[in-house]
Amino acid sequence: MALCSGLPVPHLPRTRVPPRRRPPSPLLVSSSSPIHVEPAPTHSAARIPGQKLVIAGGRQLSGHVRVSGSKNAALAVLAGTLCCSRGVSVVRGVPTGLSDVEAMIAILRSLGARVEVSAGPPDGEGGGGGGVVVVEAGGAA
Repeated sequence: MALCSGLPVPHLPRTRVPPRRRPPSPLLVSSSSPIHVEPAPTHSAARIPGQKLVIAGGRQLSGHVRVSGSKNAALAVLAGTLCCSRGVSVVRGVPTGLSDVEAMIAILRSLGARVEVSAGPPDGEGGGGGGVVVVEAGGAA
């Protein structure tokens, strides 16, 4: 027993509580192409734990995905625009004044993508603030 404020306090055994595992996020993809999810290879350069999305077939994939307005989400979405070899990707709510976002836009352009940046509608006027980035990645390497 240990003393605390002069009173004996019994020692309780320490128990380890395992960390909670989050359920996997739902996939927000709609297409008539066969889609399946498989674990990411362990030899990937990025070493990101989780899964990858494999879309088989040559059919068009399109849709709308709402992500949080954070810089990190914007960087991932902008990088993902390189996967679109035809058409354009319109990304709204991008925090365009940040150096990381400006660097990503410069990287997209250096890879051959055409990128246009404009101011988006302010909060409360149909937009979530932030800028609008239009990427045409058809010529990207």
